[in-house]
Parts: sequence; C-alpha cells; structure tokens
Amino acid sequence: VPLFFLSYLLFDQLATNINIANKERIGVQYINAVKVLLVDVEDAMVTSAALLNGDSSFQSKISTKQSDIDKHLGELDEANSQLGTELKTTEKLGAVKNSWRNIKDKSSGLKLDESYALYNRLTTDLLALIAHAADTSTLILDPELDTYYLMDTNTAKIPSLFESISQAKSISLGVIARKTLTPDERVTLAVLMDKIAVGRDSIGRNFDVANGKNPIVRSKVGASVSDSANSINQFLDVLDKRLVNAQAIDISSNDYLASATKASSSISSLYGSTSITLDELLAGRAKSYANTVWIAAIIGVLTLIFGGALVKLIISNITSPLKQALELANQLAKGDVSTTIKSDSKDEIGELLIAMSEVVSYLNDMAAAANSIAGGDLSQEIRPKSSKDAFGQAFKNMVKTLQSIANVADSISDGNLSIQVEVQSNTDVFGNAFKRMVENLRSMAQVADSISKGELTVKVRARSTQDAFGNAFEHMVENLRSVAQVADSISKGQLNIQVSPQSAQDAFGNAFKRMTDNLRTIAKVADSIAEGDLNVQVEPQSENDIFGNAFKKMLDSLRHIVRDLMTGVQSLSSATEELVATSSQQSNSINEQASSIQEITTTLDEIRAIVEQSSSKAKEVVQVTEQSLDISKSSQQELDKVVGSMNKIKDQVENIAENILDLSEKTIQIGEITSSVNEIAEQSNLLAVNAAIEATRAGEAGKGFGVVAVEVKNLAARSKKATTQVRSILTEIQKAASTTVLVTEEGSKKVETGVDQVYRIGSNIKSLHEVIVESSNAARQIASSTSQQVIGIEQIAQAMKYI
Repeated sequence: VPLFFLSYLLFDQLATNINIANKERIGVQYINAVKVLLVDVEDAMVTSAALLNGDSSFQSKISTKQSDIDKHLGELDEANSQLGTELKTTEKLGAVKNSWRNIKDKSSGLKLDESYALYNRLTTDLLALIAHAADTSTLILDPELDTYYLMDTNTAKIPSLFESISQAKSISLGVIARKTLTPDERVTLAVLMDKIAVGRDSIGRNFDVANGKNPIVRSKVGASVSDSANSINQFLDVLDKRLVNAQAIDISSNDYLASATKASSSISSLYGSTSITLDELLAGRAKSYANTVWIAAIIGVLTLIFGGALVKLIISNITSPLKQALELANQLAKGDVSTTIKSDSKDEIGELLIAMSEVVSYLNDMAAAANSIAGGDLSQEIRPKSSKDAFGQAFKNMVKTLQSIANVADSISDGNLSIQVEVQSNTDVFGNAFKRMVENLRSMAQVADSISKGELTVKVRARSTQDAFGNAFEHMVENLRSVAQVADSISKGQLNIQVSPQSAQDAFGNAFKRMTDNLRTIAKVADSIAEGDLNVQVEPQSENDIFGNAFKKMLDSLRHIVRDLMTGVQSLSSATEELVATSSQQSNSINEQASSIQEITTTLDEIRAIVEQSSSKAKEVVQVTEQSLDISKSSQQELDKVVGSMNKIKDQVENIAENILDLSEKTIQIGEITSSVNEIAEQSNLLAVNAAIEATRAGEAGKGFGVVAVEVKNLAARSKKATTQVRSILTEIQKAASTTVLVTEEGSKKVETGVDQVYRIGSNIKSLHEVIVESSNAARQIASSTSQQVIGIEQIAQAMKYI
C-alpha cells in the first residue's frame, strides 16, 4: 500500500508539472501575438508623432500602420477566443480594444500631446495584458532559472524597452522637425536614455543567469542579445551626441529613424528568438516529464513482479515454522510446559523457535519454584533473566515479601513489636493484615506500658466484639479507672463514697473497701476530738496499723497537754497581780522626765525650720546656676553652627565667582561661534543668489528651485539678524558677569571678617561658661551641706520623741 501511495504521488506530481509546462507554452503563444501588436502600436505612435510635428512624409505611412494594427488585433482576438478562457485575458483585451478605438475616433483632430497620451495609454494596456497572461499561465512562477529569466526578458524587460525607445523616437522626431530642443524635452530624453540603458543591462544580466543554468541558451539567443546591445548603444550614442548634448540639431529624420529602426528591429529579433527558445525549453521539459512517467511506470511494474515473487518465496519459507510456533503457543496457553522444540534453521524463524524453547524451559523452572513455595520452602533463590523479566521479577518479589512476613512473625513470637511491616501495595491483603495485627499488638503494649506508669486516661477500643484481647484490656482499664476515682475522692477527704468489688475474688476492690471503712472510722474519732471530747477511744486494726496507732498516741498526748495548760494558767494569774503593783510605783517618775523632753523637742523644731529654709535657698541657687550653665552650652553650640554656616557661605561665594568666570569665558566662545554663524549666513545668502540666478536660467523647470533659493536667502538674513542679537546679549552677559565677580569678591572679604568676629565672641562665651560651671559646683556643695544638716536635726528630734 505505501508503494502504491508513493507511486500515485509521483505520477500526480509529474502530471502537474506537465500541465504547468504546457500552460506556460500557451502563455508564450499568447504573448507572442500581443508582441506583434505592441510593435505595430509603437511604430504607429512614432509615425503619428512625426506627422503631427510637421513631417508630411509620414502621411502615407500612418494609414498603413493603422491597418496593420487592425489586422494583428484581429489575430489577437482570434487567439483570445481559443486561449482567453484559460488565461482569463478577455477583460484586459477589451481595455486594449477600447484604447485603440479611442485613438481611431480622434485621430483626425488630435494634437501632439493628446496623441502621445493616447498611444501611451494603449501601450500601458498592452503591457498589462502581457503581465496578466504571464500570471495566469504561471510563467511568473516558473521553477527553473533558465526559463524563468527568459520569461522575465520576454514579458517584462523587452516590452518596457520597446516602450522607452518608442517614446524617445516620438519626442526626437518633433525635435528634429523643429531643429530646437526645449529644457523639458532635454530632461525627458535624458531620463528615457537612462531607462533604455537600464533595460539593456537588465536583459544582459538575465541572459547571463539563464546561460549559466543552461548553456544551450547562448547558442539560441546569444547572437540576438549581442546585436540588440550594439544597436541600442548606437541609438543611445545618436541621442546623446546629435540631440541631447548637441550644439545644434543637424541630424535628418531619415538618419535618425535608420538608427532607431535598427535598434527596434534588433529588439524585435531578440523578442522572437527568446520566445522560440523559451517555447522549446518548455516543450523539452514537458517531454522530459512524460518520459519520466513512462520510466516510473516501467519501474513500478517490474517492482510489482519482483515483489510478488519475493513475497511468495518468503511465505513458503516462513509458513511451516510459524505453524509449529503457533502449535507451541497454543499448548503454552493451556498451561502445558512439557513440550519440547527442535529447530536447525539459522534464519529468523529458527531463532524464534529457539527463543520459544527457552521460554518453555523458563516456565518449567518457575513452576518448580512455585511448587517449593507452596510447600513452605522460602529458601528458593529466584534469578530473573534480565531487568525486563517481569515474570521473574514478580516471583522474586513474591518470595522476598513472604520471607519478610515470616521474619515479622518470628519477631512477634519473640515479643519484638518494633519491627516494621512493608506493604507492597494497597491490594496486598496478606501484608495489610499482618501490618494491622502488628499495629494492634503495638497499641496494646503501649496501653499496658501507660497503665504500668499509672496513666489511666488512655483509651482502649476493641476492634470488634470478637476481639477478646481488646475487650479484656478495655474492662481492665475501666476497673482501674474506677478505683483511681475512689482514691482521688479519698485524697480530697470525701469518705462517703462506696466501693463495690467486682467479685469475691477481687482482691484489689475488697482491699479498697476495707481501707475506706477504716478511714471513715478514724474520721468519726477526729470529729469527736474537734468538739473537745477527749474521752473517745481509738482501736487500731493490728500492730502494723500505723495510722490507727498514731491516732491513739495523738489522743493520749492531747490529754497530757490539756492538764499542763491548766497548771500554767494558774501560775500566770499570780504573776500578773505582782506586775500591776510595781508599775504604779514607776508612773510618777516617768511624768517628770516627759516634761523636760518636751522643751528640748520644741527647740529642735525651731532649728530644723531655719536649716530647711537655708537648704531651700541653696537649692534655688543651684537651679539658677544650672540654667545659666545650659544657656552657655546652648550659646556655644549655636555659635559653632554659625561659624560652620559662615564657612559654607564663604565657599559658596568663591564657587559662584569661579562659575561666573567660566560663564564669561563660555560667552566669549559663543561669540566666536556666532561670528562663524554670521559668516555661514553670508555664504548662504550668496548661495541663494546664485541658486536664484540658475533657477531663472532653467525657466519653468527651475521655478520650484527658485522658491527654495528665496527661502534660503530669507533664512540666511534671519540667521544674520539672530547672530547680531545673540552678540548683543552676550556683551551684556559679560558686563553683568564682571560686575558680579567684583561683588562676590567684596562679599567673600566681608564673610571672612564676620568669621573672625564670631570666633572672638565664641572665645568670650567659652570663658563665661567655665565661670558658670565653677559657681554651679559651689552651689551644689552648699545645698548638699544644708540637706545633711536637716537630716541630722530630724534624727535628733526623732530620738527625743522616743525618749
């Protein structure tokens, strides 16, 4: 199928190339018909121009040329009826007919410029028709360099060259008839000469490229290219020396037409030779494509024959071994690995059978290993054939997993619950069950460890109603938690709580019940003691009842203490009576001493008031001196700032003076520049005058240049006026700069004087600051002494009060 598809693409491409080549030949055929009409139109335009310029010898030729145009236009119309539908040229041909009909209708009363415009319009329509035919016939897209550049020469370069030569001929015949050449005609002929030279060179370059691609082009077109180039050079030489740059027009119309006609004829001959060569090359290309089709068809048929024979041979050599391989595959699909394969073939099928034999041997090994594993033997060592042996890798991983599970079970049997169970995947039922079992055992171990540390807040949840281990642990924790709550209540003094043992064998619960009963009895004894009843009796439970024995000893001790207190109260009462008698005797002596002490205290209060007043004045002096000290420091700092500012002002004034001097120098340089600008303005003025003179000489064509010259002159005048104003402004700036420099120098001197005065003031303030510092220190010492005196007097007064 791929071969047929590629063959189809090849034949389709070849057919397309043949159609393109044939369509290009149709375009060449059509353009040849247009070329004949273009030559007639160019000749008619020249003839009409000569006749309208006053040369009556062309009167008889004009009707002949018109008849030729009608004839060849009819032939083109006939060619269009055959080729126009495919090339889509009917509309463009209609424009050509309308232009020619317009010329014929107005031919009797046309002026020279009108005739020239109408013929140019007709030529433009013919060139557009040629370009359109080149587009629609795909000539413009020709893929080969030789035919492409011949096409470009035939459809673009030669028609354009024809047009330029015909225009030059039309203008030149009028010049020759008048024996004068206007400036406009001189410029127009110069432009046409340049276009003709460019066209000649373009044709030469196209020919060089086409010949470089296909040397046959030289033998077909080389002579015509050389002849046309020589004829065009001669024609250009006549235009240059006898018309455009001639001192006097002395060439006759016959001599001129001989040179022009020779150039046109050589171009027409080149047109014909390029058209023939282009058509031959396109025909050869189409024939080459057709031959390629036949060659491809023959090769395709031979390929099919050879391929069929090869396929038959391959099938005969492959079918039998493949049948044997298929039977083996069916047996393996049924699980039968007891079969054996023998093959002596060395080809790919033989290698396939050998590979299948190795597969059978491999499956036998895997089956033996699986039987051993099923018997509980996990010591089997499975070795995969390669890293891509999925079956071997799976068996190896299975054995590894089983060995890991066996190791976990062994560790659990030894009490090791820290081992980790690695689950192979989410669907690993065996691994997940073992992992959950280990996690459950580890959880129970953690609960037991917490209970052993006295932590009863741990939560135990049985996995299910069948979880005997979990349910037993859950009941145990609940019982311990209940006992702990009882103990907590007892620790808070709550003894009315009831303890219910789980059974007669509940040693822990029964012991707790007896303990609470004993504590409740002790609490009743304590209540009686608190009410003052020391006759209550405490009966210890046994010799080892530390709490009961201690309570009994405490009660005995309390009885002895009460008896001792009663004896002490009686002794205290006798001593109190003796103390009252003694204190009444000392009361009179104390009253006399108190009167003397009161007088001393009054005197000390007066001294303290005087000292406090002195201390207050000393503090006021200290405050005044400290304020003076702060003012002097502030003055010193502000003075330093003033000195810094004065120095900055001095530096800035000096900088201003330097900048103004630089500005003065720049103004001098600007003055030199304005002088140069003034000279340029004078030169521009002279240039504008010369340009105006040349514009006047050029006449109508130089009007635009004359306007430019006037503007340049006005610009030069404005530039000169502006430079005068700039020079005046610069003079004023220089005067102002000089004055500013003098002022800044005086200011700098005054700033220096101010800085000296500020320095002297700073020295005086510094001396004053030192005196204020000494006064402040003395005032502080006085204040400190008076404060100490006040404190001493207050201490004496306080002591007298105690006395």
